[in-house]
Parts: sequence; C-alpha cells; structure tokens
Amino acid sequence: MRGMAGSGWRLLNLDALHLYFLCGRSAKMARKEVVRLLDIPNIGKSIEKDLVLLGIKEPLDLVNRDPYQMYGDLCMVTGQKYDPCIIDVFISAVRYMEGGPARKWWEFTNERKKKMASL
Repeated sequence: MRGMAGSGWRLLNLDALHLYFLCGRSAKMARKEVVRLLDIPNIGKSIEKDLVLLGIKEPLDLVNRDPYQMYGDLCMVTGQKYDPCIIDVFISAVRYMEGGPARKWWEFTNERKKKMASL
C-alpha cells in the first residue's frame, strides 16, 4: 500500500488489470474451494496482511464480521489512518464469504458513504 504525501491516508495500490484478475479468478470458485484469503475477490497480498493483523487467518473467519469494526481495529492496531475505501474491500470480502456474489470493491462505496453519514 502506498500513502499519499501529507494526506495521512493509506491507499489501495491496485490497478484495473490487477482488480480484474482478482475478481475474475475467484468469481467462479465455490465457497468450499476458497481456502486462502487470496482466493477471495478483491483480496491481494497487502489486504491479506491487514486481515492477518486483525486475526483473520482463513476465509471463514470473515463470516459475521463487521467491516466497519474491522476498519477501526486496523487503524488502531497499526496506528495509521486508512482510506475509507478499505471498508469497501472488507464489505466485499465479508459478503462474499457469507454467500454473496463476487463484486468489485467499489460497488460498495455508496453503501459505506450512506452508513458513515448516518453515524
């Protein structure tokens, strides 16, 4: 992950091809075949490391997790403020492991913005 100079945010560093590969690779996998965090759509090596910091070591650990709490915990554990789009990635991963379809992480942005505005 690469931070923006002076912004205090930690940003996702994924290009469109990488996202296509991540989503396309896992979209056709049955949940029983998802044995590694990297098998989950939108999860790359950097996010995998963040999940492990949160105590999430296997895909099923995501079931019933609160993506907003995960974000808060990540900020607290690392002492860094992250770009809120990380929440979108967490939502996509949790929903996928709970049986939802594979979707691109940015498809959850409006949902996150509405939820955060209501807090």
